[in-house]
Amino acid sequence: MHSLRPMLRLLICALLAAAVLDAGAQQAVNESDVASAPVGGPDEAPVVAPEIAPAPVPEARIDVGGVAETRFNPTHGTIFFHVLGLDLADAGRDARVLVNDSPLTPGQTVGSARIVSASYRLPPGLSRIEFTGWDALGRPLRTESRIWAGDLALEVEVVDPVANALVEAVITVTLDRQPTVSMERVADDGRALFVDLPDERLRVGARDLSGRVASATVPARQGRLQLRLR
Repeated sequence: MHSLRPMLRLLICALLAAAVLDAGAQQAVNESDVASAPVGGPDEAPVVAPEIAPAPVPEARIDVGGVAETRFNPTHGTIFFHVLGLDLADAGRDARVLVNDSPLTPGQTVGSARIVSASYRLPPGLSRIEFTGWDALGRPLRTESRIWAGDLALEVEVVDPVANALVEAVITVTLDRQPTVSMERVADDGRALFVDLPDERLRVGARDLSGRVASATVPARQGRLQLRLR
């Protein structure tokens, strides 16, 4: 009998140890299930973070200043290319400006990340000015302007039926073969001076507040013109 007691004690201790190990394993499994369970209850779907789309890269565009396709321009001056939306590559140093297919020299252009200015000299008549370059992402940029330039002047005098000067008359000078190119002025002391005209035929019209009108077509080199409103 005495020899059985130690063996019973060892058996009881082994059974107790096994019970303790089983309880610890079951607790670990329960904790794992709780950690992996979805938040918000058994009937709610797990919350998924929305995907954020990358912001679109803006397209660069070019505004031209200093000259205009719808007016008469001087034969020399400065043209400005304003870049909007994205910087120019290499701070504009690689940009080129061509006048009638001939590139301007580096000394005639000044560039920065957002603006390139160019000193130009044009022959009288119609000219083409082209700008090429690259934006900061390496995408090509290009714009083209077709402008009329000249060095002639035309003085227009506006009078009423009895030859009195009309100070409030509006005078318009339009290029005969390109009607989108024009200039408008209000008569000062019955006269208005139009400059930067090419050696082309011009349509000249005038009107006053009472509705009287007059018009004529003349060469720009004529220099002077009188319109009598009726």
